[in-house]
Amino acid sequence: MDNKRKRYQKQNNYEAEFLIKNPEYHLIYLELLKEARTWHGSGQYWLENECNRRAECLSRGAVDGYKMKKHSEELFFPTKKFM
Repeated sequence: MDNKRKRYQKQNNYEAEFLIKNPEYHLIYLELLKEARTWHGSGQYWLENECNRRAECLSRGAVDGYKMKKHSEELFFPTKKFM
């Protein structure tokens, strides 16, 4: 068990390092997670997935992946039909 725990800590150490060293990205990361929860609650799962993807890029330290984004017009799915 002890070796597994050490390997897990080594693998996830880079995530904490990048966000701790760059507090501006840490705030953006938390904001993206909050936005993802909001989209999930509204039934907009594609928008939620995009926020989670961008947050995951930040947690790995891939700022270029974070900056690539799809516009919400492409991802939005109407939940009610308007007549």
